[in-house]
Amino acid sequence: MKTIAVAIDGSAGSRRALSWAARTAAASKRKLSVMTAWEYPSTTALPGAAERLPSAAAMDAAQQEMLDLAVEEASSPTPPPQVTTSVLRGAPAPTINRHLDRTGADAVVVGSRGLGGFEGLLLGSVSRQLLEHASCTIVVVPSADTSVAGAGDGPPRRIVVGVDGSPGSRRALEWAGQLAHDAGAEIVVVQALIEEAWHSDLPAGSYDETVRRQQRELAEDYGPGLDRLGVTYTITERGGDPRQVLLDAADDAEADLIVVGSRGAGRFSRTVLGSVSATLVQWSAIPVAVVPTR
Repeated sequence: MKTIAVAIDGSAGSRRALSWAARTAAASKRKLSVMTAWEYPSTTALPGAAERLPSAAAMDAAQQEMLDLAVEEASSPTPPPQVTTSVLRGAPAPTINRHLDRTGADAVVVGSRGLGGFEGLLLGSVSRQLLEHASCTIVVVPSADTSVAGAGDGPPRRIVVGVDGSPGSRRALEWAGQLAHDAGAEIVVVQALIEEAWHSDLPAGSYDETVRRQQRELAEDYGPGLDRLGVTYTITERGGDPRQVLLDAADDAEADLIVVGSRGAGRFSRTVLGSVSATLVQWSAIPVAVVPTR
């Protein structure tokens, strides 16, 4: 049975991420692993100081209580088939990453912002570090003040997947297809082409035929895998900047999840997070799943 992990810190944003993860795990019959990580602040009082910080055991107990209350709230009315909780000690991002590597979760869900001090930032530091370094799929759930109504409530019912022929986008489609199969969701496959490149070499009068040919090629390329899963899907091609194309496609389809690869067919292949995925997690009003290429 696959596992959906979620990292929380007690903030409203992380509780929203937990709600999405719990409902998606329940709908897709996956285990739910809920974790938090803590460390003493850099201003920890020295031994013998007038004010002492709580002991490590007391901190663990307080974090466990927070986890238990949050899980109880998020698991109503339909709980996931199995729930585990973990209190981890250490800097949040690297500690969570090591835990994910040990447990082999299929995905980890985070809120776009947590308890950090810079509320004006759209993406928190922990979310960003996980996006850059995690070896599993990262789902970023936007905060309530930046999302559309109902977005992030989960589970996903209509999933937009961005493809560009790259290995990363194919992995993204495979991940999305399996989730759609397990959760009973629909897939909208979208390939974006820069309009100038799309039109530049077309003879007069051949535009419509070229579009039909490209649609056939897309269906032949991406359809068989989705057919094997038995999911309902559509495949479409749009001209424009891929970032805006995917945002518009999600809006038009009334989607509740966008899935992309961490890197696509862009020029900077050694960049861990590509420009499309980076833009989507910053600006999307619905959850975004970024599937690693490795």
